[in-house]
Amino acid sequence: MAFVRTILALLGGALIIVGSADARDRQEVAAVSIPDLGLQIVPACEGKTVTFDLVNTGEAWPAVGAIMILKASDRAVLNRRNMRLAQGQKASFKLLAERNPGGEIAIYVAPTWFVREFTLDARISCE
Repeated sequence: MAFVRTILALLGGALIIVGSADARDRQEVAAVSIPDLGLQIVPACEGKTVTFDLVNTGEAWPAVGAIMILKASDRAVLNRRNMRLAQGQKASFKLLAERNPGGEIAIYVAPTWFVREFTLDARISCE
């Protein structure tokens, strides 16, 4: 199943895409839901490239949220993007293979409209 991807930004080796990805060549793990944000996250591997597919299953966000890709072991931020998600909006975040430091890669979503405890929302290792 092919589709057109709209590229929003290429920042520090992370590709942010709006749309859903063709999963034929990907290794996905179970989806993670974040109820207080109405957000579903599906981490996946394409070789050493890490992908996090996000879907806003709740209401439109009232303000921007910081979406961070981190190295899980030391919580070093590998990339950060501020976004405001509409209801039903999908976004994909890729950490390209050449920027992957190895080990577990994680994602954390920090809303600006309420305080949320820091936790690694989803993790995956693409070796």
